[in-house]
Amino acid sequence: MTSTDTWLVWLDDDLRLDDNSLWQAALEEHPAHLLVVYILPETTFQPIGSVSPDAARLQPLSVARQRFLLESLESLQAGLQTLGSDLLILQGDAAHLIPELARQHACRGVIARRATGLVERRQQQAVAASCRLRQVNSGLLLDEDDLPFTLNELPETFSAFRRKLEKAYPDIQAMPAPMEAPCALPSWPAQAPRGMQGSARRLHAARDWQSDPRGEHAFLGGEPAALQRLEHYLSPEHAGQYKTTRNRLSGADFSTRFSAWLALGCLSPRRILDRLHTFQKTLPELCETPQAAFKDSDWIRVELLWREYFHWDTRQLGRQVFLGYRMRLHAGRPE
Repeated sequence: MTSTDTWLVWLDDDLRLDDNSLWQAALEEHPAHLLVVYILPETTFQPIGSVSPDAARLQPLSVARQRFLLESLESLQAGLQTLGSDLLILQGDAAHLIPELARQHACRGVIARRATGLVERRQQQAVAASCRLRQVNSGLLLDEDDLPFTLNELPETFSAFRRKLEKAYPDIQAMPAPMEAPCALPSWPAQAPRGMQGSARRLHAARDWQSDPRGEHAFLGGEPAALQRLEHYLSPEHAGQYKTTRNRLSGADFSTRFSAWLALGCLSPRRILDRLHTFQKTLPELCETPQAAFKDSDWIRVELLWREYFHWDTRQLGRQVFLGYRMRLHAGRPE
């Protein structure tokens, strides 16, 4: 390793420090410098509905989602800075920008989460054709090697998937544990820009968007807000009644509200299960009906298994996931 040894970490839906295998993978390479990059898609600021659902392009973001993303990126950048690193945010075609950045800063390679979505997978394939790309699993409960079957043997129904997983992992404690956030990261490359650059700065305009107070819950993007929500919700009054209340339509705490943070990777599903397990162990001390509270709160685990199933189903089927069931049976290999 030389003093100019640099690796690039390409973030997508990985906007957290906690339980993020991208940082572990980066540290394993022993770089002197780390360039951490997030790319806003070209379509981010286009009008809603302007991109055809049939197009192999990512959809535009509403102003509400732009604000949540802005808050999440700013939160992550602040966290990275405390560890001696930083964040570069650009807008454009990641398949072009990532290899160009890797060339400009003489990066030995690029580290990214193995993508699930079709568009993101094509981007990664293009990057891999231009420079060294190390893909790691992140953001799911299980790595592919942890599945009790091969991906080609993925059950066709969630119920069958759940039964196989629960046989292999009979309780939460048996699931893979989350990893802790890094204590420090390699320094920033001396000549690399930081923060939002170019057209990505348009994201700042979303700061003025305000949610309707009738929604009864104000979302704040970023990992600290996600972890705060997790701690708030894991109580007998909330998680202890989750299965009973989760389908209500009003109130701040009838459901977990975790999905917005999970979608951007501000919150790890493994961290949720880890904290859920800790909460469930304390139920006899916290409430008069611990068995009922355990059953209700355990439905959070079941909903995370639903999320897990659809990720693996999408990864296996590629574009076929958008076809009807009968059409899938006769389709060719997924892209």
